Amino acid sequence: MINYQLLELLESILGKGRQTSGDNIAFFSPFCDHHKQKLEINLDSSLKENPWHCWISNEKGRSIHTLFKKIKVSKEKIKKLEEITGDRIYYSNEEKKSILQLPEDFTKLSEIKKEQLKNPYIKNVFAYLKQRNITALDIIRYDIGYSFTGEYANRIIVPSYDAAGILNYFVSRSLADYGMKYKNPKVSKDIIPFDFYINWDMPIILVEGIFDAIAVKYNALPLLGKFMSNKLKMKIIEKGVKKIYIALDSDALADTLKIAKYFINNGITVYIVKMDKKDPSEMGHSEFMDKFKDAQPVTSHKLIQMELMKWKL
Repeated sequence: MINYQLLELLESILGKGRQTSGDNIAFFSPFCDHHKQKLEINLDSSLKENPWHCWISNEKGRSIHTLFKKIKVSKEKIKKLEEITGDRIYYSNEEKKSILQLPEDFTKLSEIKKEQLKNPYIKNVFAYLKQRNITALDIIRYDIGYSFTGEYANRIIVPSYDAAGILNYFVSRSLADYGMKYKNPKVSKDIIPFDFYINWDMPIILVEGIFDAIAVKYNALPLLGKFMSNKLKMKIIEKGVKKIYIALDSDALADTLKIAKYFINNGITVYIVKMDKKDPSEMGHSEFMDKFKDAQPVTSHKLIQMELMKWKL
């Protein structure tokens, strides 16, 4: 017989499950981007263990505890699992993450002194941010800074903070449009960028880059690329988000459709913002909001049409 307490907990993290054979339940796997539910978990309440297996990535384990360790669920969900199973989850020292820090000479642009504004590098920084439609208030809100020396010399630094206000990533951008534009820390991208600024009770807007999220201003999450992190997928499900707007670049149709399918399959209403050939940071807030207001909800049938007609909405 299925352990329905465990099922409810798992669905709050992984989304709606589907019963396969016996007491096995299949979920969309956080270990791969397959469009079918390929993570299978045995939830037989008479068993002492709950073996699980992702049939695509071949990740597997003997208990929900090992699954939760691998996908790094929230402390709240770990505590709930402990209450259901009566067991404690212990983490080794090796599993504890090192603390990420901003570059040593990171300087907040909001704290730049008047005499420093004569510095040609600083002038170029503010000119670049203005070109990306980033305002003085944005600079203050997002702690945007600059690095003068060292590994990230002459780069704009945009920090990202988790829900507790702890640094979980940062993006560094060169002012030049050649060479290595972005140089980011060598840490996992399995995070929730800008989590600190998100109201999970409101619709979420997914964009590609960190400057796009700043330009959108309203509840925007940067993917730091075209793919969602596993942690972001799980938090959206866990928080019960009702509406999601996807605003990826026009050349990312396949990625947009993949993300849309995932959330539609989990009962979330999805809107696709048609971006043409400009991203939000190029448009600016006002132009983006015009396109945002025109976005229509997308059904599974509409997704199939879009795949066949190549973006003819």
